[in-house]
Amino acid sequence: MNALELRIEYRPFRIGWCVTDGNIDDLVRAIRLTHCFWGGRYNPVIPVSKERDAECRRLVRKFRLTALYAVSADRELREFVDQFSWLKCLYTTELFNHFHFTGRREPTANLVDVAVLARAAARKANGFDFAADDYHQYVWEDDDPLRHIMLSQFGGYPDPGSDCPDYGHLVVQALGLEHSWQTVGKEDPLPSDSWKAYTPNQLTTLGLNVMEPTNYLGNYPGVFIGSASAFADIVNFWNLRAAGIELVFYDPQYTKRMTGLKDHWLGALEARPKGPILELFGPISVWTSRGERRDELDVAVANATRCIADDETFAAAGTEPYIIAGPGQNVLAMLVEHERRPAVAFQLPRRPFADDAPLSNLQHHIAGVSCPVEFGLPDEYTLSPPYVPLVNQFLSKECGIIGGVRSELNDLGVIVKSDSNSLKFGAVRKRCFAERVFEAFGIKAEISEAGLVAARIIGHMGGLQGCRVFKISGVRQLIQKHNPMKAFTRDEALELIGRELAKYNDLILDSGQHGQLTPQAVFNHLVKRGILQIGLEFACPSCSLKFWRHLDDAVATATCEYCRSRFDVALQLKGKDWKYRRSGVFGASDNLSGAIPVVLVMQLLHTQHMRNFLGESPPIILPSMNLANASILDSGRCETDLLVIHSPLSTLFTRKDKVQVVLGECKNYGKEGITSGEARKLLSVARILEDRAGFTVYIIFAKLAQFEREELEVCRSVNEKYRHRAIVLTQEELEINGLSDINGRDMLEKLAQRTHSKYWASAPQNP
Repeated sequence: MNALELRIEYRPFRIGWCVTDGNIDDLVRAIRLTHCFWGGRYNPVIPVSKERDAECRRLVRKFRLTALYAVSADRELREFVDQFSWLKCLYTTELFNHFHFTGRREPTANLVDVAVLARAAARKANGFDFAADDYHQYVWEDDDPLRHIMLSQFGGYPDPGSDCPDYGHLVVQALGLEHSWQTVGKEDPLPSDSWKAYTPNQLTTLGLNVMEPTNYLGNYPGVFIGSASAFADIVNFWNLRAAGIELVFYDPQYTKRMTGLKDHWLGALEARPKGPILELFGPISVWTSRGERRDELDVAVANATRCIADDETFAAAGTEPYIIAGPGQNVLAMLVEHERRPAVAFQLPRRPFADDAPLSNLQHHIAGVSCPVEFGLPDEYTLSPPYVPLVNQFLSKECGIIGGVRSELNDLGVIVKSDSNSLKFGAVRKRCFAERVFEAFGIKAEISEAGLVAARIIGHMGGLQGCRVFKISGVRQLIQKHNPMKAFTRDEALELIGRELAKYNDLILDSGQHGQLTPQAVFNHLVKRGILQIGLEFACPSCSLKFWRHLDDAVATATCEYCRSRFDVALQLKGKDWKYRRSGVFGASDNLSGAIPVVLVMQLLHTQHMRNFLGESPPIILPSMNLANASILDSGRCETDLLVIHSPLSTLFTRKDKVQVVLGECKNYGKEGITSGEARKLLSVARILEDRAGFTVYIIFAKLAQFEREELEVCRSVNEKYRHRAIVLTQEELEINGLSDINGRDMLEKLAQRTHSKYWASAPQNP
């Protein structure tokens, strides 16, 4: 039984509130509902309409939502939500449950709510502590023209009733306050210090940190200038703040009421300590609607960054929502067997918001589980599948989690109850995961015959790192020269292995290896791994034909394989040399040794990942797969000799949302080369994954020989002017690890750039 170290991080659901575009009542209901739950500040509003379908889908993708919720029974909203089957969740279909206690019907939330957070704050739990006296619930009149802005800025709760608890009183009671309501009249200015007060909006963020997307330097705090009565401005203001940007709303029509808050907020921003680069750490953003004339707005801000809020705000090159991170810690997990498959079992760390209040044990949240080092887990399984939300339902079944599983950016999000003390779930089969990913985009994927051979070789060698011995050209020649039925002597094997062995002196085959690599050491390693099988060769006295017997099968009386006559072998043992045969793991025919270049590329990528990305979840690396779809693939079918699916780690300093996929074509030495048909088919698959899934796709062309000029032109055909996909690997890189100069992150991008610079930098690029 092996032990694994896991990182467990608690965080809330990130819900997309679907409202009818232009319907202010839906918008108000969504904003009030979101303030009932942990993390509500970071839940976006999605204004659904056929005209804005592209923007709505972009919001779902950009915010990496856990679930969607239609705030009304409108048919268009329901149809939109139903399209995202992978975001369906039992606990967000109905936000509140109803139970009967003492004859009274009491609703309780299915998700961790603000009443639990308030009780944690009252106990001064770690990360949930704040001064209760700083808590304010602002209230206003129903006809106040700024009511929607105050609701978005300060927060508020739904009216208490049979469908929702009275959170206003529950929070005040939990904090031990007698009164926290502060009335803002229709003529009163907005409280100038309200930006630093603990409001219902701020309460939802307790215990959460935001990971700033540092690859986009536009998410600065500042001011949003718009109309207090415009639906689009309110939605944009809310979503920008849900993305993690600290903003204050300002409507020039209500200067007397809003100037105090605006000036107080801008003064605090301008008083911030300045960083070493003013342009990076000092700017203040000024957001406006596209129709506004910014030169006439009543805001004078030094070092301002002007931004426009419209349907393209969250486009690919636009604002990036922050990643929300909650409390967590490392735990020790046991690797166990469950239903004849590996699984992990572990104790969940204590939650800061653990609560003994009635019915709070019915609430749910996300437990993010990450396993950077999957030591002891069989190679065909993973605990850290890449970030592909479309396979959420598959992951739930694969892991055996009834509540559901979410594919998250840096981990696997498991939906758990607030009172769960332990967790056990099954590991994910890599091959099945890859098949489901392609299936989500209309492509049928299955392992090919060559892939089965490569997988058998990897398993026989004890994993990808055990395949290092195939880097030695003499070993490959030995396998190529002798089929499984042809016996050879040790001296013949040593002679082949010893050719050019000096250039592999740095290659380590065994943990106890000392000194320079010798032919005998390589030979012994092959025997130990079962690649070479030891036996004896006998000559039949009846038919005079020779045949080979494995050492385990050598007995005093042998039976001829050809004429079936039996004879005593004792007279043939004197002076007899051992004879060896190649293992049948490579298949019966010589051409199946073509799996070796595939295995070498896989081993090289695995080594490069371990060297540069310690602490990051390992990629899924699979051998040859057949891909088929008659309507969208060139010629209907395609074979990729290897498949890599990788979700780079997003940290405070590196933000990587896009999944990286590698397709490949690998050739052994010989006359066979890379053809234009093979490259064209791989390119068609790459474009489908890029256009439909948003993946970043690279195509590896590998050969255990030098590439001909015509082959390089074929490889170059998969590139475009501003998109380099091709990665060319020759015998030099595969044998002696010619990637040692590629360090740090963005390994695949650096490899593609290096290939372009090495072979085609001076040539005109494809359009």
